[in-house]
Amino acid sequence: MTAVYFALAANLCFSIAIVLYTQMSHKTSVLWMNTVKGSVALVCFTLTVTLWFGWHEVASISVVCFLLSGFLGLAIGDLFLLKAFTLIGPARTMVLFGFQPLLMAGFAWAFFSQEFPMQKLIAILFLMGCLFTFSLERFRANKEWGLKGIGIAFAGMFLDAVGILLTRYAFDSTEGLHAFEGNAYRCLGALVGFFVIARFIRPLRFRHFFDKLKHSERSIILIASILGTFLSLGFYLQAIKTGHLASITGVSITGPMFSAIAESLYFRRKPTFLFVLAFALFLAGFYFLQA
Repeated sequence: MTAVYFALAANLCFSIAIVLYTQMSHKTSVLWMNTVKGSVALVCFTLTVTLWFGWHEVASISVVCFLLSGFLGLAIGDLFLLKAFTLIGPARTMVLFGFQPLLMAGFAWAFFSQEFPMQKLIAILFLMGCLFTFSLERFRANKEWGLKGIGIAFAGMFLDAVGILLTRYAFDSTEGLHAFEGNAYRCLGALVGFFVIARFIRPLRFRHFFDKLKHSERSIILIASILGTFLSLGFYLQAIKTGHLASITGVSITGPMFSAIAESLYFRRKPTFLFVLAFALFLAGFYFLQA
């Protein structure tokens, strides 16, 4: 059960941060925002491991998997994710991640021989009901789905799932490795990805966007990067390291609820009846998840 609470804490941190990510991505660019949050996270993870945990001997295959996971999941996957945030909003994007537990359950069964207990299936059905209710609430409010944003969000979801699999395999290949150490390698892989994109596809224009930001906005970006990348990844990889993958991703689909709450507080919007119903379904799903 500890892994489930780690995943829940990770999701809460990330859901709060994505509201700030979205606002700052509109002011800068998706590539700029991702590069900055990845750089801040790498510095934080490196200092934390160096000062508190110490570096360990890591199997070559683990290093390769961590780097590739960062490249695919944190670099390319997060670019799709932040782009979807700017097109259809954080909460609606996170709704689409409700399909990830089903994808991860299949992956976990195929690659790690993990069983899928009946109570986990019941939990995910409740959580999927939560997502459907929440999605209906958002559709009634906006009257359109935004197919481009949905496609981009699904691409980010798939790459994130691939990154999770690579990360779990990396941990299984090197025993006793701390989650923060694995995250440092993943962030390094992400920065390699951002460098390749900035060098050959789209310029980063770091100084241009940095100079446009106010001091308060720079502080917001720093706080969001620590909260949504450093703390969120730290909690999440600790959950992935020891937990049941389908259950962990099942907790992760509570993101729409947390991001919706964050958006409601940030923009001072009152919750609707469907929002309250979705939250009730979430509580039922979480009960079965920890049964």
